[in-house]
Amino acid sequence: MDFIRQWKMVDLSKIKAVGIIGAGSIGSWTALSLAKMGVEDITVWDFDTIEEHNGPNQMYKVEDDGRPKVEALFDIIKEFAGTEIHCECSKYDGTKKPLMICGVDDIEVRRDIFEDYIDNKYGIDRYWDARMGGEMATIISINPKSMTDSKRYKESLFTREETHELPCGERSVVYNNEWIGSFIANQVKSFAMKDDIFTHVDFSWKPYEFSGSTLAGEFMFTKRRGK
Repeated sequence: MDFIRQWKMVDLSKIKAVGIIGAGSIGSWTALSLAKMGVEDITVWDFDTIEEHNGPNQMYKVEDDGRPKVEALFDIIKEFAGTEIHCECSKYDGTKKPLMICGVDDIEVRRDIFEDYIDNKYGIDRYWDARMGGEMATIISINPKSMTDSKRYKESLFTREETHELPCGERSVVYNNEWIGSFIANQVKSFAMKDDIFTHVDFSWKPYEFSGSTLAGEFMFTKRRGK
């Protein structure tokens, strides 16, 4: 692919290997965004298969139903970006990549992954945990070797019992998931190029609110003005 229209914005030589845990609503769009941006060293872990209800909100075709997610994602990204990503049809095994992204859909699994493989582990420069529900998104970014960041991340976790289960029909929508994938791709680029990045972001399409704190200590809040 010819990246002539972005080469002044994205220095691909500075972006290290990326690992994505989960190939669903968050992971599939993030992988595609990174690949279309020019990132070639991408590894994705997921042991799940595609079901019919995954089609509208994840990066899969109708004919992919029943296939392993990582297998279908490999084909789609090769077709759309010419990139052959590394796929592991399994649970995350602790393999370290300099840039790690977590997009699993279970809060307890997030906790286990962090405690077993991420917290205070060397080999990871930056860790993003992206969460979504309906038209809302939360993205947390930390340095796994920072005790302050580790504490902040652990405080963001909760139990399954505390999870607010959205009703069927309001759990996932494509434009929110695409936005998360695009935002993370931008943050990966910004981190690699030593620009300021967000450490925490909350976003909602309704009522159109964005709040976030950056590594440099800035806080941003925007909200659509009412009529």
